[in-house]
Order: sequence, then structure tokens, then C-alpha cells
Amino acid sequence: MDRFTLRMERTNWKHGSKNVNYLVVSIAWQATSIPIVWECLDKKGGNSNTDERIAVMERVLNLIPIKRMDTFWQIVSL
Repeated sequence: MDRFTLRMERTNWKHGSKNVNYLVVSIAWQATSIPIVWECLDKKGGNSNTDERIAVMERVLNLIPIKRMDTFWQIVSL
């Protein structure tokens, strides 16, 4: 794999009464995505903010040089 397609998305679900809320960057591969960096968001189901997204992308750039990135998708829930 020479270049990577990346996806950023936030996932939120409940475990009992507790919200589990993650911001995740994955490599899209065939019909799936492989998580490479994630951050637990300390919120009750709220969206990530710009600083949180920048921090996650800085971690991604430590793993994958920008020249190896082909496409970047940010998945937004409406």
C-alpha cells in the first residue's frame, strides 16, 4: 500500500448509563476501516472541537507522512 485514504469520525454509544465517545482516525481499506489513532472524548455524547481534531491529526502525522496520504474524509453525522 503506497498511499492511504484516511477517515475521521466520532462514535458514541452507551455502556449502561455511561456515554462512550471517541474521535477516531482510520485507514480505509477495501470495504472496512482500520483504526490507527483514537481519543476518548470526555463529553456526554458531544461533538469534538477543533483543538481535539488537530491533536488527533498531529498524532496521525507522527505515524504517516502527509505525502503518503491520498484522500482524507471527515464523516459528519447529521
